[in-house]
Amino acid sequence: MLPIPHLPRLRWVGTEAGENAPARPWIQGASLASRRSCSRATLPGMLNALEKLPRWRAVAALIAAILGLALGACPTRGAAPPERSATRTRVTQDVQDLVARRIAARRARPPAPHDKPREALAFYLEKRVPPGESLDVTRYRAAMAHSARMTRYASGTGARLEPAAQAPGRSGPVWEALGPGNVGGRTRALAIRLDLPSTLYAGSVGGGIWKSTDAGDSWRALDDFLPNLAVSSLLIDRADPTRLYAGTGEGYYNADAIRGAGIFASTDAGASWQRLEATATTAFQYVNRLAQSPNDPSTLYAATRAGLQRSTDRGVSWTNALENPSARVAGPASAARDAAAATSAGLLEVIVHPTRSPDLVLATSGSFVSDGVYRSTDGGESWTRVLDSTSAGVAVGRTVLAYAPSVPDTIYAAVADTDGAAAGLFRSTDAGASWTLRHGGAAAGLNWLDNVCFSGSNQGWYDLALAVDPVNANRLWLGGIDLFRSDDGGATIRHASYWYLIEVLFNSYAHADQHLIVFHPGYDGAANTTVYFANDGGLFRSGNALAATDSTFDCNIFGLADVEYTNLNNGYGATQFYHGVPFPDGRTYFGGTQDNGTVLGTDADGADDWRRVHSGDGGYVAVDATNTDVLYAETTDISIVKSTNGGSSFKPATTGISDTGLFINPFTMSPNNSQILWTGGYKPWRTTNAGAQWEQAGTFPGGGRVTALAVAPGNDAIAAMATSSGIVYRSANAMDAAPAWSDVSAGLPGSRISWITIDPNDADVMYVTHSRFGAGHVYRTTNGGGEWAVIDGSGDTALPDVPAHTLAVHPEIPDQLYVGTDLGVYVTLDGGTSWMVENTGFANVVTESLAVQQSGGRVRLFAFTHGRGAFRTDISVTPTATVTATPTRTPVASATPTATMTVPSTAIATASPALPGTATATPTATATGSAPGAVPIGTGRDATLHAIIIGIALSALRVRRARRARRGAPATVFLR
Repeated sequence: MLPIPHLPRLRWVGTEAGENAPARPWIQGASLASRRSCSRATLPGMLNALEKLPRWRAVAALIAAILGLALGACPTRGAAPPERSATRTRVTQDVQDLVARRIAARRARPPAPHDKPREALAFYLEKRVPPGESLDVTRYRAAMAHSARMTRYASGTGARLEPAAQAPGRSGPVWEALGPGNVGGRTRALAIRLDLPSTLYAGSVGGGIWKSTDAGDSWRALDDFLPNLAVSSLLIDRADPTRLYAGTGEGYYNADAIRGAGIFASTDAGASWQRLEATATTAFQYVNRLAQSPNDPSTLYAATRAGLQRSTDRGVSWTNALENPSARVAGPASAARDAAAATSAGLLEVIVHPTRSPDLVLATSGSFVSDGVYRSTDGGESWTRVLDSTSAGVAVGRTVLAYAPSVPDTIYAAVADTDGAAAGLFRSTDAGASWTLRHGGAAAGLNWLDNVCFSGSNQGWYDLALAVDPVNANRLWLGGIDLFRSDDGGATIRHASYWYLIEVLFNSYAHADQHLIVFHPGYDGAANTTVYFANDGGLFRSGNALAATDSTFDCNIFGLADVEYTNLNNGYGATQFYHGVPFPDGRTYFGGTQDNGTVLGTDADGADDWRRVHSGDGGYVAVDATNTDVLYAETTDISIVKSTNGGSSFKPATTGISDTGLFINPFTMSPNNSQILWTGGYKPWRTTNAGAQWEQAGTFPGGGRVTALAVAPGNDAIAAMATSSGIVYRSANAMDAAPAWSDVSAGLPGSRISWITIDPNDADVMYVTHSRFGAGHVYRTTNGGGEWAVIDGSGDTALPDVPAHTLAVHPEIPDQLYVGTDLGVYVTLDGGTSWMVENTGFANVVTESLAVQQSGGRVRLFAFTHGRGAFRTDISVTPTATVTATPTRTPVASATPTATMTVPSTAIATASPALPGTATATPTATATGSAPGAVPIGTGRDATLHAIIIGIALSALRVRRARRARRGAPATVFLR
């Protein structure tokens, strides 16, 4: 296998067959070889070997080999370009035949699991709500309010902080952000300051708002603690560029996707954000697009699930100017009306004509139900539907709009049908009053919303983007899975990017699933041809957006477009992990991500240099602690693959399994024996030879697919699995040929179980987490499932009612537990009696996976989040006592102090000098005596030492208090 990641960055270019464009250098980059080193004799053997490799590695090796052999003539820097022929490239016939065979074979197979947004959304919902129910965003708001009242805790220092409601922003960067800063996540919003074009703002649907002041060369997150991190739209105020608006919620689907919490505003260039309180309603749960009046900057428009909302006072108040048309069912509110509204995404797009007065507004509705384009010439007071299925002649589903800045009355509409296929590209030359079809899309033989390599991936409901060249009204960009450009007003559409290429080799690579296209403010079509693109891979930029495009729509690697792209994910940590684990030394870590494959990072390479080791929607992962070259990964369903070379290549490792799993299906490696792995669909499956062969390991008495599983540390005979029916099964003979699985769910609420953890020190102690609202979120058994107790806590020290996804136990302090939820990480030091927020330096973000790693006398906790990448914190620090002493406020010598301290429940508390009275060694002990006051005893491994220190401190306090009283000073004293 050629070392693909280390090859120079190269680009295939050339002249299209039959065109008169001037010849260009064929290969740009470092010289690979001299002509004398070429040898065609090696080609047949190479081709045979390639046929035996996995298809992606084979294609990569083929590309590298072709470059090395130069297809019959090894090029060097500055070599004359080869002559072009009718076959597009001058290549040997055997290579052409091989490429044709491989492309045909790839198309004959099902699409690679690279991009399944519909399934990903269904999986997201399935974890959180029962089938048929929607995700109630008000529950998140209540959970955030509850969390703000909770004490904050920093495991890295053992310090407690006041609740966020009392002292917002007083958390420190105790968690270390690991990245990946170079592997972006789904991004739907991008805004550029007109007066400072190097200042960019980006909105990630899972990772909040980010800012760059160097045109994307670096990024930093803004206000990690927004109540909601799903940002789908951004707007910079045209009158005051330091004022910004952010619309939250991702409402492009036929189901509630990632929640929203209204519109947020910043008046200090993004440094701080506050929600516009008028948007704290159900009408603003999904804010898909924002626009501002060119006539009055106080007038704002918001396309939401409920309709087109309008404000004339910069967001202080709003009115619904155009109700969600799909909710218009005759008669009063009814089940039929509710059903109609539920099938529509509502208003998805809004644009305002830049020169008309009063405001000329265009808005779109439609997705999985057909609707159309609406037009208002009076600022939203009245509306006319100007493009629909009748006038268009096609089912008008989701539609995006863009006007031509150089000729604003020219407006384009890219239309997807109700199945997500390209229904057509339309143009209006009278400001949207009438429309003509410019390109028929799929009906005309060019479905730009399909996957160019495989059919059946229509995704117009999910990824659809459109923008018109600022200086040429006939040039426009289209985005679907790939990027396309038309130079003749949409009559012809040509290919401009290729998601299936290898980024390290091809400058023509841009990540799949385009959501937004934004031109540089200084774009002039000559000296500046810079365009930005937001997609599922984050942010990309092209600096030569007018370069030649490609008229073919296939997977052929020859004669690609000349448009080049630069990855701008430089510290843009918006990656959406499903699962992750650290290596044994804690300096390497990897995990599976949504639409960005399985990625691996190291301390040595840093946060901005992770590498993708496997493609597709990444799932669960595992590493062999005895040989870290052995890695396991997964895409969707039961699709485990194995690498024996540190991730350079993977091979399928599911031989023997005949079952169906979840979209992201769990598997785990035994903590005791790396040869043993477990997974499950409707049945339990086990391998004892590192994935070479799997066997069914018994049968579950009930139905459902496996949602969580665990093996007892120190004892492979004990294993547990949970199914989608909310049942937990436990086996005490898991290594037998046919293990027996007992239902140990009595006392559990029957809710969706997202995680199982078996205590590392006692196999009879087991924890489960629940990822749905309402029921308890963390349960514990101390007798192997005979009895369960909810340990969510109570009052303001309870866990908020929010989905929980993962739980980790401190290996040395069994009562110290960590839970990952939809709002970040929470910690308990007393086994669940009370909880604190572990968000010091950590965002309010979905936390899918927690993992504990021990090495070199250190214990570290890793968190893999769905929207903000991976984090790490050291939890080796023993929590120390926090002492506060508050005497009565009467400034006399008799003022009475009250001292508090905290120790674990197992500690024995003593004091020297002796404190009058007695102390009880409980989590909240009380001491009484002539020095009156309550003494809650705190945490620490050596509570005796802490009590001695506190005793000395109290003696000093009494002396200091007496001195202050004699001086007439207030007697209040705080010891920190």
